[in-house]
Amino acid sequence: LRSNKRREEVYFHYTNVELDDEGDDEEDDDENAEDHELKVGNAMEFLVVTEEGGNGRKEKISARKVKFLPHGSVQFQTILAQGVTGVVTRCPHPANAGFSSDMVGAVKLTTTIKDKDDDGNERDVEEISFYSADSPGGTFSVRDGAAGLWVREGDTL
Repeated sequence: LRSNKRREEVYFHYTNVELDDEGDDEEDDDENAEDHELKVGNAMEFLVVTEEGGNGRKEKISARKVKFLPHGSVQFQTILAQGVTGVVTRCPHPANAGFSSDMVGAVKLTTTIKDKDDDGNERDVEEISFYSADSPGGTFSVRDGAAGLWVREGDTL
């Protein structure tokens, strides 16, 4: 599952999918069957739990109480402004570049943009997170299998 709150994907087992038991009409069963077919692009609601790895394995996250939501009801990105530029102040590093997980970079904006926090209070945004997956030009590989980015600190994006 892809989450709108987490960067990493969340594993789930199909037995954790909860189907809506409302309406026992046989006519509705055919319509609901297609609405409740697991496929890429479904909007889902779920709880995230951390499972212990055991036997020296690292902890992993997984989803529980997975429920279908109406198509298009989940929003992954909100566009605050377009045409904004900034300078890379910290380069991100992909996980396969010698790091165990992605290291987030940063871009200092040349113009402050306005946003609202979860409580509706206005705030100024002067720096944004920059992930290796969002890097212009993508990544490149070197002989040892490590990955690098075409973007460097000081570049203007």
